Amino acid sequence: MKQNAIAILLFLVPPQALAVELADYAGEWKGNGTYSEKGSSESSGRLTCRLDITSPKADVIVISGRCAAPAGSRGFKTQVTKTGPGSIAGLELSVTKPRTSAGRLNSSGLRLDGADAEGSFFFQLSSPGSGSMEMRSSSTTAKKTEAAQVQLKKAK
Repeated sequence: MKQNAIAILLFLVPPQALAVELADYAGEWKGNGTYSEKGSSESSGRLTCRLDITSPKADVIVISGRCAAPAGSRGFKTQVTKTGPGSIAGLELSVTKPRTSAGRLNSSGLRLDGADAEGSFFFQLSSPGSGSMEMRSSSTTAKKTEAAQVQLKKAK
């Protein structure tokens, strides 16, 4: 009877609540959201983002993205590598001085946190279950804080 109860509970758990692997993020993602910038001047508004996530190796993804707002656009490229059970490392590839980060991969999604001499930052993707996910990011320096939140849908 106990085994039947466990089998029923496993059946009732939605697939996105089970283990998430980096390769689950692969694909093209598009969506809309908001941004805010606070510092010497403040601004906020709507933005549109596109992510192309590839999986060149079993435990590696490369996230190439571009977000655009009326004030301009910005691209980014980050490599995420699984370093152990539930642990990941990030390497920002789109800047002159690559920044590193570390974080977790679990049923909720992935999150990378980092800090360097200029400030701190984080990047987060929710679980990609059912063809949609949320992206959140933030960067804080001595002069300003930038943040974004975007709802993404898998395009293909």
